[in-house]
Amino acid sequence: MLFVVVTITLSCLTLGGLVHSAELVIDAQQAQVVADAAALACVINGQASVQQFINNDDDAEIVDVISTDEYCQVTIDYHNTLRNSFAVTTHANHLSTLQR
Repeated sequence: MLFVVVTITLSCLTLGGLVHSAELVIDAQQAQVVADAAALACVINGQASVQQFINNDDDAEIVDVISTDEYCQVTIDYHNTLRNSFAVTTHANHLSTLQR
């Protein structure tokens, strides 16, 4: 009987750890998607367009935006997960690209 209780307890702890890890991965991915979209919008439409990619319901916040004529770097905080994105433009009618 003790073996069954210990096994169930360890299984619950393992499942709880997996759920927590999955939440961290999902938050990191969501933060990266928002940062990428904001950086591309910044180099295409200017720094003022960054705010439109931050949905107030999503708890995402702009931490920093560094913008010049040639590039834009955006840092996003989503559920205490920071993600950074850097996009550049060529000004030669080419698509703007993300740099990693």
